[in-house]
Amino acid sequence: MYLVRSSRPKEEGATLEAAENVRLGASPRATQALIKLAKVIALAAGRQHVTKQDIIEVSEPVMSHRLLIDFRAQAQGRDCRYVLNAIIRDTKARSIPKVSMWTREILKLGQQQKTGKRKTLKDWLKVSQLLKRKPAGSTK
Repeated sequence: MYLVRSSRPKEEGATLEAAENVRLGASPRATQALIKLAKVIALAAGRQHVTKQDIIEVSEPVMSHRLLIDFRAQAQGRDCRYVLNAIIRDTKARSIPKVSMWTREILKLGQQQKTGKRKTLKDWLKVSQLLKRKPAGSTK
């Protein structure tokens, strides 16, 4: 899970807060504990699936004793909750999916249809880059 990996200061995907304030990040066993506890929360809520909110809800109790905060961060008054909240905030920001160029174009097409600017998919394809490209081996 990205949440656990980003808590490790020397890992590639570490957050800035983890790199500056954490001496020893969460282990892979933290991931197992997060998943198990999130499953319990989901079952208690009557669901058979785990949501991102379940993971976020259990992340503080699971990871708070698995992070070793640097002594300099403690001297500045930063505790485990501060670091965890920053890691969770960064994880939420990175988990928002990126929209591809094609998806944006299709969304624009749908928006144009709502506003009355009727443009069919065939019209859109005529002006798209796919039809402007020449096939391989073509001499024209």
